[in-house]
Amino acid sequence: MAPASLLQQPRARARLDEAIPPFLRPVVRAYVLGYASAVAPRLLTLVLQHGAARRRKGRDLANGSQPRDSFVASLRRIVRGGLDPQRFPTFCAALVGGTTLFDV
Repeated sequence: MAPASLLQQPRARARLDEAIPPFLRPVVRAYVLGYASAVAPRLLTLVLQHGAARRRKGRDLANGSQPRDSFVASLRRIVRGGLDPQRFPTFCAALVGGTTLFDV
């Protein structure tokens, strides 16, 4: 018997496919892939640097509020920075949208 999450995944994707008009799906897909490719390496670097700092300093880092606040602020900045309209994900969406929507 399959877990419930595996059974719900196709339904969730079907609802998402229905919510996006067919001519916009390539644009949205390009934007999401561009966002993931721009943000994921920066998030991975942030997490690895934070983990290395925790290992170096031991438990003292968990007691201080400044490094955690700095981590959360950096995390927010990275996630929001990828949503800026003058960034790579928007370029990907415009490139794919131009070729898809203006197809002759």
